[in-house]
Amino acid sequence: MIQRKIYTTILALLFVQLISAQAVFRSAQDSTAYLDSLRKEIDWLLDSLVKPKNYIDISLGVSNGYFVQKTSNNVGATTGAAYYNLSASYYHKSGLGITGSALAIGASPGLNVFQTSISPSFDYIKAKNWNYGISFTRYFNKQDLSFYVSPLVKEWYAYTTYKGGWLRTTLALDYATGTQEELTQVTRPVRVRNNRGGFDTARVTQTFQTNTSISDFSIFLSTQHRFQLGNLFSEEDRFSITPSLFSVAGTQRYGTNMQSSALAFGPRYANNQLLGTQSAVTRSAFRVQNISLSIRAEYLYKKWYIQPSFLVDYTLPSASRQWNMIVNLTTGLTF
Repeated sequence: MIQRKIYTTILALLFVQLISAQAVFRSAQDSTAYLDSLRKEIDWLLDSLVKPKNYIDISLGVSNGYFVQKTSNNVGATTGAAYYNLSASYYHKSGLGITGSALAIGASPGLNVFQTSISPSFDYIKAKNWNYGISFTRYFNKQDLSFYVSPLVKEWYAYTTYKGGWLRTTLALDYATGTQEELTQVTRPVRVRNNRGGFDTARVTQTFQTNTSISDFSIFLSTQHRFQLGNLFSEEDRFSITPSLFSVAGTQRYGTNMQSSALAFGPRYANNQLLGTQSAVTRSAFRVQNISLSIRAEYLYKKWYIQPSFLVDYTLPSASRQWNMIVNLTTGLTF
């Protein structure tokens, strides 16, 4: 679903920022949130389905981004790096579609593919002034990464777009869920009394296992206008510039269960004890979270296109990083 791509990972960025503030777990910012939001939105391809038309789209994008490194104390430095997004989509003239994508970051040697996803969708765009669509996306995150990614792995999305005026306005609803598991162990020496009346030194290992379930509900409102500048070099090319303004409001829910235990070993001594279990549920208030402005240029020649994009995002107070600026370049083939 092309329309969904402008929102999906902004949702992930909002989620990890709020989690950092709540201290449920310190993932701070997951800037891959912006990678998907800057993927192509080739409006003339979507609109062309009215004819109707089947098409396949294959693209490769690169974007700057920021991510937080994992450390032993869960507080890591934010570093910048380039991200790559390989995407393949099939859209049927009936409105059904399916998209598969992979996100990767440069590693030695080669690329580290840290997230893949699959997304079936349906778009109804045959009405004169309105488009409608729904989609479901399942994300698959690589384990044992050195940096944080969003724990939201199941996403349901629905939108409606009014396209009858000078501005193209979209209202979208997004619901996403996921889980986060953390295991922390601390070992220290303690003195324990033995059966001879003296003391032995034992090593006690305390284990804390935390399971967190997350759900996120967001509402997106965007408006944009595409300035079609006509053919540049031939009758078979098209060029346009599209500024977009959009805002995100939402609420999050976290359910946390923590279980702690202690295991002690020493000379003639062993003990395994369950210390206790704690559970808590936290809900954030529904509020406006982001305001963003993007400018996207699109050049299409026959089956090939290139799309540079620039996005400026302001996260409302309480986030650790309020201003984000992302540059993206995507190129691909449509046939």
